[in-house]
Amino acid sequence: MYDYGFLRDNRAALFLEMLSHWTVMPRTTLLAALAGLIALAFVIVAAAWLWASTVVAHGWDAWVEERQAEGYRFTNAEPEVSGFPFRVVAELDSPVIEAPQGWRWDAPPIRAEAGLWTPFTLHFRAPGTHRFRLPDGRELEAQAENAAGHLAMNPEGGFDDAAMTLRNVLMSAVPLGPGTSLGQTTARSLDLRAEPAGVAEDQPENLAFSAVLRGLSLPEQIEVPFDREISTLGLDGVLLGRLPAEATEPELQRWRRDGGAVSVENLRLHWRPLGLQGRGRLSLDDALRPEGTLNVEARGLEEALARLSEAGLIEPRAATYGRLAVTALGERDQATGERVVQVPLSFQEGRFYLGPVPLFELSPVLVDRTNPLGALR
Repeated sequence: MYDYGFLRDNRAALFLEMLSHWTVMPRTTLLAALAGLIALAFVIVAAAWLWASTVVAHGWDAWVEERQAEGYRFTNAEPEVSGFPFRVVAELDSPVIEAPQGWRWDAPPIRAEAGLWTPFTLHFRAPGTHRFRLPDGRELEAQAENAAGHLAMNPEGGFDDAAMTLRNVLMSAVPLGPGTSLGQTTARSLDLRAEPAGVAEDQPENLAFSAVLRGLSLPEQIEVPFDREISTLGLDGVLLGRLPAEATEPELQRWRRDGGAVSVENLRLHWRPLGLQGRGRLSLDDALRPEGTLNVEARGLEEALARLSEAGLIEPRAATYGRLAVTALGERDQATGERVVQVPLSFQEGRFYLGPVPLFELSPVLVDRTNPLGALR
């Protein structure tokens, strides 16, 4: 039997000798290599930040130039870019946007951030007071305790997706018509979203959108036929066709003739006693009155019609016919006891129909409005 002990002892001695040389001789080389790696990492991060900040700044500038070509005007729209080395921060000091249609948005300071490797997606915050001026000169003020969202820019121009959520919102002077407003109202939240939705290359103007308002409390000084809080008012849909450049009759007629419409994918309203959910398509007729049909599932419609009649918003006879139609067409929900009815809501030739029953007349969208239900006479 062979004894390998001497080989084992020699290997240990050889290893210790190599280790002693390695710990002494390459130290300066190791430090130099480490310093080189740190310098290389710094150069990579600096280059990445420069690229990302350029993407953010140029993307914003391109979007502004596109809007300016359409007649929009911007104030305080030059972002201050910072955040080196690990993020890109763009800040706007109370920007103002004025649209050719006549509306204006005075925003609070806006702070947006993007990751070093995802510069095309900006996450922004804009709490504070938002002021809106409508085309007829009326103004709306909204104070949001929290306001945040994101904007996904398209590298080829425009945007792929945009969303914003406002929470604990105090709104002042919500306009109803000339000389009338809701005064102050509050809402728990407002969620907004938009993204391009061109169904064909020759229809790039289509815009998918979503707007959901929750917990809207109505002020005591205005009379409403239903409860004083609208639990949910939501609309998901697609705006078809190039938007009118101005809210004028020629522009609206052009939009209508070119196939302009709103494809309603999901309309929902919970305003006790009424609950609605439906879909359909709406546009304007040649007199610029609402036109189209929404197929809805309605709950609490009998009581809602009674309250509308008591408030003088629809004729008693129309309310009676409507309740008869609900009774004939509806089914009782065994869980809640409510009568549920599947019924079309139609806007035809200047009248609004519940199924086959005409309830009230409609006026053109450009007429002066002095009542809380907008287009109703």
